[in-house]
Amino acid sequence: MRSVLLSFLALLITIGSHASFPVNPAEQSYKGNDQFLSQSRSSNNKKYGIRAIRKLIHRAEKEKTELALLMVLAVLLPPLSVFLKEGRINSRFWISLLLTLLFWLPGVIYSILVILSTNQA
Repeated sequence: MRSVLLSFLALLITIGSHASFPVNPAEQSYKGNDQFLSQSRSSNNKKYGIRAIRKLIHRAEKEKTELALLMVLAVLLPPLSVFLKEGRINSRFWISLLLTLLFWLPGVIYSILVILSTNQA
């Protein structure tokens, strides 16, 4: 049973890393309009250009996907989700591992709290 869950998790991670998103309606509205593109290139500076907006949209979609995968992983394997969020084995990982080994539900709750926290220790 555990191997089935791990293979399913590996599949989710693989799909999430290669996921492609549909075009946003905001991007689609000016995609075919060459006149709008030429005006926006000449009038806007580089900081607020179309490419910068597309990069911001792509980064936001990537962060949403990563958060969703971490939340699923927090329910299945809480210490692994904490490790992936933190990027290293630290005290938060060990606390999550201990809570998961003692009782599964406190490990899940702690992992979700770590994932949703904005500061990294």
